[in-house]
Amino acid sequence: MNIKGIEINTLNDALFFLENHELEALPEYKKNLFLLNIACFLDRHVWETLPQEQRDGLLTLKNSSSVTLAHMAAEQGTLPESFNRWDLVDNKNKTVAHVAAEHGNIPRDFDWERHGPMLDNKGRTVYHSAAEGGCLPEWFDGWDIADEDGFTVAHFVAYHNNIPGNFDWERYGMMRDGKYGETVYHEAAYSKGLPEWFHGWDIADNNGKTVAHNAALRRALPRDFDWERYGLMRDNEGRTVYHFAGYSKRYIAVKRLKHRGQSILKRIKGMM
Repeated sequence: MNIKGIEINTLNDALFFLENHELEALPEYKKNLFLLNIACFLDRHVWETLPQEQRDGLLTLKNSSSVTLAHMAAEQGTLPESFNRWDLVDNKNKTVAHVAAEHGNIPRDFDWERHGPMLDNKGRTVYHSAAEGGCLPEWFDGWDIADEDGFTVAHFVAYHNNIPGNFDWERYGMMRDGKYGETVYHEAAYSKGLPEWFHGWDIADNNGKTVAHNAALRRALPRDFDWERYGLMRDNEGRTVYHFAGYSKRYIAVKRLKHRGQSILKRIKGMM
């Protein structure tokens, strides 16, 4: 990229630019591109070759949203091994630790007890982000830790299909979020991560949408699903499990519905 007549193609180019120009003087889009370029130039090895003062100065460079170069490097997994500024925040109070965790880039020596409970502006902990990125520590058991909307770490890990093999479904599966009343089973159905023994298809959220609705939408219903028993369950808008299966192009389910005299085939096709 070219900024003020200077070609920025290497880390040295970027460092030369910073020595001679003020980053804050750049238009926002160019500032973002510049920071992204630096993030691409740097890997763990290169970071460690820089003097500590220069390294710290680069890591705290930020755009107008207070997203620092450290946030960008955390997303790419290129933070230096000696990095310890996990509490740097952007304007949404999202820390570098949140970003690293949601992308699965947490180092082995990460201090979970110190940084795991840090909150962003939605009340989500680094544990929530790690549930998304699939990098929760093996000893973690705080599945009921909830954000401001009542979404627990268990909801996050289920939605992103990162549920560990020893997850206690009986204890945590029925936890509901505080916004929609969806259980952890609802989230697991959406991500195709329900346990094989699951049979609570009629468990409904605040809008009457059942686990079966979610599973049907994601084509995650088992072959032995009891359509006769559950297919006609309706949410608060009158949509059956057959409708949701139709939305996911499950034409077999739609044909069964038509055969039962409640055809919605024309409506389904019109929505696709």
